[in-house]
Amino acid sequence: MGLIDDEAIENLKSLEEATGKDLISALSKLYIETTPQIIAKINEHINSEEYKEASMEAHSLKSSSANLGVNSVRELCQTLEYGLNENRLTIQEIKILLNKLESNFIEVSKELSNYCKV
Repeated sequence: MGLIDDEAIENLKSLEEATGKDLISALSKLYIETTPQIIAKINEHINSEEYKEASMEAHSLKSSSANLGVNSVRELCQTLEYGLNENRLTIQEIKILLNKLESNFIEVSKELSNYCKV
């Protein structure tokens, strides 16, 4: 898999067995559908210098990424969230993180689509 943490997927499989629901596919589909909107909101907030709001969106995406084991996106969101909260990032660093976030999401969404047959 590479981009997706196998342990997180195994945990979701255990929940699927316990509940009888197709959680991996449902969560993957929701993640693929909503993440571009969240990234767009982060960009909008950054462009409007609404850093607290951008940080809150990054926190939200960090959490959903962690649930699916999408560690590359989770780590980028964590860096963005903490950097914005503590005013430790320049606008160039923020833009670099956002570009990485977008490109990582594209790769991850391909893997989720293939793995989960979304």
